[in-house]
Amino acid sequence: MVGITQSGPVGTPQFYSTFREWVAVYGAATADSLETWLAVQAYFAEGGSFLWFTRTAHYTDITDTATVTTDTAFEVAQTITALPAVIVGVNAAPFDFAPNDSITIEIDGVGATATFAATQARDTAANTGPYALANGQTLLVEINGGAAQTVTFLTAQFVAIGAATAAEVAAVVNTALAGASSDVNTNAVRISSDTFGTDSSVEVTGGTAAAAFAFGGAAVGTGDVGNIDAVTFAEFAALLEADIPGLSVVDAGGGVPDLQTTATGAARTIEITASTGVQAVTGHGSGPESGSDGVPVDSLRFEARWPGAYGNDLVVRIANATSGEADRFNLIVLQDGIIRERFSNLSMVDDDPEGRYVETILETAGVGSRLITAIDQDAGGDQRPANGDYTLAGGADGLTSLADNDFIGSSVSLTGIRSFDPIEDITLLAIPARATAAVHNAMIQWCEVTKIGLVFAILEPPEALNAQSIIDYIEDNSLAGTTEYAAIYWPRVRVSNPNRAVFGQSDTVVSPVSGHIAGRMARTDASKPGGIYTTAAGLEFGQLRTVLGWEDDPDGGSRHQVLNPDVRDLVYPKRINPIARIGSAICIDGSKTLRGDGNFPGTGERRTVIFLETSIRSGIQFARHRDNTGELRREVERTIERFLLNQTRLGAFRSQIATEAFFVDVSDALNPVSVQAAGVLQVRVGFATKKSIDFVVVEVEQFLGPEEDSA
Repeated sequence: MVGITQSGPVGTPQFYSTFREWVAVYGAATADSLETWLAVQAYFAEGGSFLWFTRTAHYTDITDTATVTTDTAFEVAQTITALPAVIVGVNAAPFDFAPNDSITIEIDGVGATATFAATQARDTAANTGPYALANGQTLLVEINGGAAQTVTFLTAQFVAIGAATAAEVAAVVNTALAGASSDVNTNAVRISSDTFGTDSSVEVTGGTAAAAFAFGGAAVGTGDVGNIDAVTFAEFAALLEADIPGLSVVDAGGGVPDLQTTATGAARTIEITASTGVQAVTGHGSGPESGSDGVPVDSLRFEARWPGAYGNDLVVRIANATSGEADRFNLIVLQDGIIRERFSNLSMVDDDPEGRYVETILETAGVGSRLITAIDQDAGGDQRPANGDYTLAGGADGLTSLADNDFIGSSVSLTGIRSFDPIEDITLLAIPARATAAVHNAMIQWCEVTKIGLVFAILEPPEALNAQSIIDYIEDNSLAGTTEYAAIYWPRVRVSNPNRAVFGQSDTVVSPVSGHIAGRMARTDASKPGGIYTTAAGLEFGQLRTVLGWEDDPDGGSRHQVLNPDVRDLVYPKRINPIARIGSAICIDGSKTLRGDGNFPGTGERRTVIFLETSIRSGIQFARHRDNTGELRREVERTIERFLLNQTRLGAFRSQIATEAFFVDVSDALNPVSVQAAGVLQVRVGFATKKSIDFVVVEVEQFLGPEEDSA
C-alpha cells in the first residue's frame, strides 16, 4: 500500500504485522492522512495479517529522492557557558628558542615566569696535553645517541704528533665531527654537543687513541625540553602550565597554542608582561584579555523522528536529573501538551560509565524515543543543555503540489509504487488516497507487467460517484475490459469516527473501500486450508465486519443507491463490484475483474492462478543451473504435479479428478534442442478454475397436489 501519513519514513517500504505497530510509526489520523489511516485500520481489522507500506509526499523530481519536499522539525538546546580569558596563538610548534628564554604571564593580576632552561652535553678528557699520539690512531665518538663517528689523527696535522697539544687535537676533532664541537678546557680536550636540552649527549666509545685522553662516560644535557631549537607543543604546554598557576595551554589546531585561564568568567584576566625570546617566536599578543560570564553555546539538537508537520507539535523539556547530579538531566517529550516519553539521568558524555549518554539512550531499540532523535553538538566540557522547554519547528508534510506521479513513483528512485519492485511477497496492491485514472492505470501496469502478473490490484473508486458516474469513470479512462489483474469496488463506505475532535461529531466518517477489500481477501485466504481458492464475496466469505454503512448518496437519496437491485444490475455487468447488503450484513456483492473475455475473469479465479503460478515458480527453482536433460524435465513435471494434486484436494479446481483439473507439460516437444541451447526450460501448465455464481435464479410455480380419485 502507498499512502499519506502524519509521520514515518518517506519513500521506503516497511513491513508491519499489526495496526498498532503501523500507528506507532505513521501516527494518528489527520485531515490529510485520514483516507490512508482508515484503509490500513480496515485492512488489519478485516483480517489482514501483514502489510508492506510506503509513505509518499511530493517530489519536485520523482526520479531523485533528494527532491522530496518534506522537512523535519528541530530545535537546538543551548547551554550558557562561562568562558576563560584567552590570548590567541599565532605560530605553530615546534619553536626555536634559546637557552633561558623566558615569559612572564599575569593570571588575574598575579604574575609568574616560565624559563626554558637547557644545557648542552660536554665531555672533557681526564688527561691534559700534550698527548702522545701516533699516525693513524682513531677516536670513536657518539653524538646525541647517534652512530659512532670516527676521528683519525695524522702526522701532518701536528707539529709533533708524539707531543700533540690540546689545541691541535681540538682542531682535528672539530673538523671530523658533525653535530658537535671541540675546544680546550684547562689544557684538556673538551667535546660538546651542538644540541641544548635533554636530547643532548656526548660519549667517546672507543678508538686506538682513547687511552691517551681518558674521556669520561656518557655526558648528557639538562633542561626542561629535549631540544631548545625545536620545542614541541607538549613541552611548551607542560612547562608553562607547571610554572604559571592558573594557566592552560590549549591546541587551537595544528600545534598553535592558545594561552587561557583555567578558571572562567568575566573576572578572569590574562596578560604577558615580559618575555625574553619566547613571545617573539610564538607570535602571541600581550593582552590584557578578559573572560566572559556567559555565552550561549549549542549543546544538543533535537529532531523529530520523522519528517512532517507533526514534529511542530513536539516539545522537549530539559529538567534537573532525578539523581540530583548537576551534570545530568531528565528529558521529557510532550506532544500536543501531553507527556509522551520520559528519560532520566541522561549524560552528555559519550562514554558515560553509567551508560546514559543521551544519543545512545534515545536510539536504543524498544526503550528509546519513538518521537525524537538527539544530536550532540559537542559543546566544550560536555555541557548539558540548559533547563527549559524546546519547541520543535520547521516540519513539513510535503503535500503541496502532490501529484499522481508521487504515488506512481519511478523505477530510478524506487519511489511510490516502484518502491515495492524489490519485494517478492506482495500479492495485493491498494492506493486508497489517490483514486485517479493515472494512478489506476499505473497500478495495473505494475501488477501485470512489472510484477509479471503475480500481484492483484484493488482500485479505489473516486468519492461521491453515482452509478452512471462510476461506469463513465472506468469507460472514459480506458479501465473497462483492460485487465484480469485488477478489480474495482463501489461505493465508498462508512466506519466509526476515529477522532471527533478532528473529524467532527458524527459517529461515522467516509472510508476508502480498498483496505476493507484487501483485508477481507486476506481473511478469506486464511479461513481454511485452501482458502485462497475461495472468492472473497458474498454472505459467507465477503461480509465486511467493520463497515457501518455507505457514503452519502451522490444523488441526494435517503439511502445509497447501491442498495437498489436495479442499480446493481446496471453497474455489475460493467464489471464494477458493488458493496451491498445481503440480508442484514454488508458484503462484497461482486467478484469480477475488469476484463471479462480473458481466461480467468473472476477475482477468485485470477487470485487462484496468481497463487498457483507464484508457488510453481518458487517450487521449481531447484532446476536453475542444472543440466537440461530429460530426467530433469521429468523431475520438474513430477514436482508440479504433486503440488497441484495437493491443491486439487483443497478445492483449487472445478474437478477433484486430476486429469480434469489441470495439466502439466514439460515435454521434449516443448523443449527442443534450440530451446535448450538458449538456456531455457519451458513449462506449460493449465488450470480448470472454478467459476463463481453471480446470480441465484429461483422460479416458483403453483403446486396443486396429487389429483384425487374421482371414482
